[in-house]
Amino acid sequence: MQRTFYYFGFLFILGGVSYCLLELLWRGYTDITMGIAGGISLCLLSLIQKHLKQLKFFYRCILGGLSITIIELIFGVVFNLYLNRAVWDYSLMPFNLLGQICLSYTALWCLLSAPMLILTELLREKFESRSESAA
Repeated sequence: MQRTFYYFGFLFILGGVSYCLLELLWRGYTDITMGIAGGISLCLLSLIQKHLKQLKFFYRCILGGLSITIIELIFGVVFNLYLNRAVWDYSLMPFNLLGQICLSYTALWCLLSAPMLILTELLREKFESRSESAA
């Protein structure tokens, strides 16, 4: 139980930092809310990887990308539309929804899910092996 807490805590921090760094590289700025979204996203990718192993990897990547897109939509509606934080605006992008998500970024999230799914698997194995060696 304690290892699970540490594992997901580590994933949350790693996902948050990675998401913010990706945004800094991509657009030159970020927001703390994106760190939270990134942390949640990586934890969710780990759950997809662990509990949906019966799905082909390709489908897990699509599910991962859609999950990240849903998280972006929720955060966008809350922080951009409701709280007027103006963290991002995709309203000029084709196939956008409320200016908060768009098809091209969903495709990007599907692609980026592939290495992240693999990473979560490797990290889980590492955390589980440490748990076994400590017992």
